[in-house]
Amino acid sequence: RGMMQRLLLSDGDWLALMQRRPPAASPAPRTDDFLLTRVLCRQLRPLDMRLADHIIAAGAHRFSFRAAGLL
Repeated sequence: RGMMQRLLLSDGDWLALMQRRPPAASPAPRTDDFLLTRVLCRQLRPLDMRLADHIIAAGAHRFSFRAAGLL
């Protein structure tokens, strides 16, 4: 969370995506999540914007594409 806040505050050309799942579900990314992230990154590039993070939340559990080194 701290890294994402620093990115968003330092430069307004960042976008963050928060995806919620039911509390009992796994926050692990699915094939569609990887595809969504890749497409969104490509679509933002011509607008000079970048994806700060794609976070999947399921109850108290989280998966961060940035923390996993995928962004």
